[in-house]
Amino acid sequence: MVENTQERTSIYSDISRANARYLAESVGGFRRFGEKVGLAEAQVSQLLGKNPRRNIGVKIARRIEEAFEKPLGWIDQRHEEAGLAELSEAAMNELLSTELGILRDQVAKVSACLRATATANEVDKKNLIHLALSILEE
Repeated sequence: MVENTQERTSIYSDISRANARYLAESVGGFRRFGEKVGLAEAQVSQLLGKNPRRNIGVKIARRIEEAFEKPLGWIDQRHEEAGLAELSEAAMNELLSTELGILRDQVAKVSACLRATATANEVDKKNLIHLALSILEE
């Protein structure tokens, strides 16, 4: 199941990356895209370059959508203008299933952190809450 989830996540990341590349091209490249979104050109290259080293996370995805006045979730969907054909129903179900799995994992991790705060000292409580928030930002 892990391999299947990684494969699905990869497909999902490819869609977001293709849409972001389309938007970068529409404004003249990575530098202008970065200026518009509030990212350094090096960060944009890590996300959208030939050999990307990072995936587009939820936080950055929403920043891109806001900067380009796209509706919530736009970057996560296939669009003809970005050169992406519509997903088949089976592929869409796979992607939704992946998203649901990711959300379930995040909820389980956050719940574990918050349960642990019940018996933790003040410093550990703060660290656990910080960890829980960072999980939600993934």
